Order: sequence, then C-alpha cells, then structure tokens
Amino acid sequence: SSGEPDTSRLQVGLVFELPLENRKGRGEEAAARATKEAIERQRTYLARELETNLQQVVNTMQATERRLQLLEEELKSANTVADAERRRWRAGDSNLFMVAAREEEAANVEIRKWTAVYDFNTAEVEARFITADFVK
Repeated sequence: SSGEPDTSRLQVGLVFELPLENRKGRGEEAAARATKEAIERQRTYLARELETNLQQVVNTMQATERRLQLLEEELKSANTVADAERRRWRAGDSNLFMVAAREEEAANVEIRKWTAVYDFNTAEVEARFITADFVK
C-alpha cells in the first residue's frame, strides 16, 4: 500500500432520489385529485340544496299570491257586509252589537291580508338572497 489508489477496483453507488420524488409527486397528485373531487361533491350538494330552497320559496310566493287574491275578495265581501249592517242600523233594523261584529270580521280579514303581504315579501327577500339578486 503505497498510498496510491487501487485502480483494480471500481466502486459504484446508486442514488434512489428520483423514484422517491416520483412517489411523492404521485401522492401529492392523488391528494390534490381527492381534494378536487371532494370540493366538486360539496359544490354539487350545495347547488342542489340552493335549487331546492329556491323552489320552496317560489312555491311559497305562488301560494301566498293566491292567498292574497282570495283575501282581497274576502275583504271586499266583509266590507260590503259591514256597510250593509251599518245601513240597517241607521234604518233601525239592526243594533250596534251586530255592526261591531261585522266591522270586526272585516278588520280580521284585513289583518290576515297584511300578514299574507308580509309573508310574500319575506319569501321574495329569501329568493333574492338565494339567487344573490340584491338589486331590484
């Protein structure tokens, strides 16, 4: 051993960094794909939920609109009956109890009508919120 390198031997070393990096990259890719799929499932779920909620609100608005039409007709009738009862009382054919009862009936119908207006407006605001339509 003279301190000179032995040329009869060859040492070879292998580095496995590339395959490890490839596995890491594939793992990251699979994780990203799984995250993307989870986000897509969540988006689909939320879109369906919004669609269902909007349909319920539209149904509420349609039913409330019909209820308003019926209450308008009922209010006209109740006011007509109250007016007739007042005329009968002035003519001496009725009493104040009956007049008050007819007026109370008309007032109750009017309260129900304004409740329906409130219900319709509330549903309209909900529809605007769901569709993000805040500008009228």
